Amino acid sequence: MLLRAWTVDVIGVDTVTSGTTAKAELPDLGLLTSRVASDDATFALHDKQHMPQFIVPWKVSAHRHAAIALYRALLSQCSRSGLKSIEQQQLSNVVKNRFRENRYNHSKPQLLVLFKAGYSAIDHLDAAVAGDQSSRTYLTDLLFKAPRKSKLPPYHASPVQKTVNTTDEIKPRRTILDRPLPLSELTGRRHVPRLVNAGGVPMLRIKKPQPQHLSAYIRHRIKRKIKKYDRMHEMQDNTKLAESEDEWDDIVNEQQHGVSTHSQGDPSWRHALDEGVKDIESFLGREAKKSKIMAQKMQHIVDEERKLAQLERAERIRQRDAAQYERQTTHNGRPETPIAEDGTVSIEKLPLK
Repeated sequence: MLLRAWTVDVIGVDTVTSGTTAKAELPDLGLLTSRVASDDATFALHDKQHMPQFIVPWKVSAHRHAAIALYRALLSQCSRSGLKSIEQQQLSNVVKNRFRENRYNHSKPQLLVLFKAGYSAIDHLDAAVAGDQSSRTYLTDLLFKAPRKSKLPPYHASPVQKTVNTTDEIKPRRTILDRPLPLSELTGRRHVPRLVNAGGVPMLRIKKPQPQHLSAYIRHRIKRKIKKYDRMHEMQDNTKLAESEDEWDDIVNEQQHGVSTHSQGDPSWRHALDEGVKDIESFLGREAKKSKIMAQKMQHIVDEERKLAQLERAERIRQRDAAQYERQTTHNGRPETPIAEDGTVSIEKLPLK
C-alpha cells in the first residue's frame, strides 16, 4: 500500500454504494503497470540532459491516482466493515501508517506487491461489509498480528504558533541576589550555597553541574581581565622605547627650532603610555571593587541560607520526634502528648518507663 500525499480527487464517499466499493473507480493493476512503463518510455525519448534517466513512481500521475483511489477506498470500507469501533479505528490507523511508510517507495517490484495486498484487503473489506463472517475473522486476526505501533494514530507535527504574545506584562526575572528563597518555593531541602572565587570572579555554587551561561560569563570576565593585563604589561615594557623617542624629538626640535618638545607643551610618548597604564589600572580597580561588593552580598546570602537551613533542620527534627512520640503513645494507649502548642516539651506528660 502506498501513502496518499496528493490532493487529486479520484474517488470519494459517493463511490461506496450499498456497502460495496465501486470497483470501476479503482484502476486496473495491469493498466497501472503499463501506464508507468509507457511513461518511462516516453520520458526516455526526451533529451537526456534535461530529463532524468530514472522516473520516480510517486511523481507519475497514474501512480498517484491509483494510490489515492486505493487509500480512500480502504478507509471508506474500514468504517463499514462491521467490526467493533476500536477495531475499525485501529484498522484505519494501520492503513494510514502503511501508506505513510511507503510514501516515497520507488521500487517497482515492491510497489506491485503492495498494490496487490491493497486490492486483496479491499476484497476482504467488501465481503465483511456484506456480512461474511470469515472475512471479519480474517481482518480481526490480521489486526491482532499487526505491530502495536502501526495501530496507533499517525504522528502529526503540531502547527507552529503564529500568534505573538502582545501582553504588556513582563514577568520579573529572578537573580541570584533574590535569595534566600522561602521554603514554599523550593522543591526539596534547602542547600546552602558556597562562595567560590573563580579567577577573581565571585560566584555562588549551589549545585552541580554548573550552568553553561554562568561558565560563559566567568570565562568572559577572566579573558577580559587577562587582555587588560597583557595590554598594560606591553605598555610598561615600551616605556624605555618611549623615553628614547622623546629624547630624539627633543634633539630634532632643538636643531630646527632651538626649543625642546617639552618646553612647547606637546604630549610626549612616555606621557601617552603612562595615561594608558593609568586607565587600565583604574578599570581593574573598579572591577576589583565591584567584585568585592558582589562577594559581600553573596556572603550575606550564604549566611542567611545557613541560618534558614539550621532552622528548617530543627523543625524537621521536631516534627519527626513529635510523630515518633505520637506513634509510641498510640501504641501504648497514651493519647496525651507532651508537646505543647508553643513547641516546648512538658516533662509531666512524658510517658513513664
